[in-house]
Amino acid sequence: MTPFVLNEDDETIITSVLEKNVPPNEKWADPAVTELKARMKIHYIEQQEYCCAYCKVHKPSLHGGDWDLEHIMHKNNFDKWMFHPENLCVSCKECNGYKGTSLITKSFSYNKFPTRSSSYTIVHAHYDRYEDHITALVPGITYRHKGDKHGKGWKTIEVCGLLRYHEEGGRTKVDPIIQAVLRLASDDQRPENLKLAIEMLQDKINVRS
Repeated sequence: MTPFVLNEDDETIITSVLEKNVPPNEKWADPAVTELKARMKIHYIEQQEYCCAYCKVHKPSLHGGDWDLEHIMHKNNFDKWMFHPENLCVSCKECNGYKGTSLITKSFSYNKFPTRSSSYTIVHAHYDRYEDHITALVPGITYRHKGDKHGKGWKTIEVCGLLRYHEEGGRTKVDPIIQAVLRLASDDQRPENLKLAIEMLQDKINVRS
């Protein structure tokens, strides 16, 4: 993803706002940055192709009310980087609400902005490939982490509350992975998708027999 590029005027406004002796929420809400935040939000909506950075649900809308300009490292914990382009992305309101003020870095403090994927415990919109950590066969239906429960995939699912889709769908007795694969095979009937569905169904049958 290409980060938003700040111009000289943007940098000047940000510096003046960050120098104010007020809480982080008031800095973020300062009228001086309203127009800048609007431009940033549109930039990331388009860069992310109208998909939430965490659940990957597609929302074909530029309406600001459908999206949150998301701080990957929360502004309350790292207020000096609240306007840093690589600390921002867009998320749906549900994922942002679940994530809240969770600490998603491996340290409580940094002298410089952490630009390495390894510094973060969840999938980073700028430094990670989502598909390397999470399989979302059908976004908004089911999610499966790659690796163990200490990895970024599982941590993202946990912190951003992605299992809510299973709970909201009442799929307590249905294997959501099988359900997602069957839907994928139905919607996109390429040979590889059909083959995947057959293999997974056969594995499930073998386990039960």
